[in-house]
Amino acid sequence: MTFHSLGAVMLSAGFAIGVLAGTASATTVSFDGLTQDLIDEPYVENGVMVRATIPGALLGGGGGSIHLDDAYAYTSGVIFTAGSVFDVLRFSFTSLGFGFYDEAPKVTGNIIIRGFLNGTQIVRDHITMSPVYGTVQNIVLDEAFTGLDAFSIEL
Repeated sequence: MTFHSLGAVMLSAGFAIGVLAGTASATTVSFDGLTQDLIDEPYVENGVMVRATIPGALLGGGGGSIHLDDAYAYTSGVIFTAGSVFDVLRFSFTSLGFGFYDEAPKVTGNIIIRGFLNGTQIVRDHITMSPVYGTVQNIVLDEAFTGLDAFSIEL
């Protein structure tokens, strides 16, 4: 049976990467400076560039978070770059819930995370978003998400 779902999530303050160029240091993207929605423009914080994966979709959500949605004007994914190779350490998100157009089984793996190096996907995994509105999920990544030059999170 085919089913269709809608989902929404807020990436919360606390996306952390370890930048490997030169010294081993951690950089956090909190989205605190994201005070207006951007269209086809990146958001840059602490040397990390965040872009919508869909041209023309809104990149925004308000200070302290970024809204991902697969049913409205907000982008359903973001891609992070830092101008050098980095490790993705962790990120957190808050579920805004999801609903279905028709009856559906339990949803698994509705958030895809991917890592890239030199334009080639080298790692891919999935996370299951809680259907309960307001649930905060903290994701800690392993060594598979090291040595990247781009990282994406998509519904």
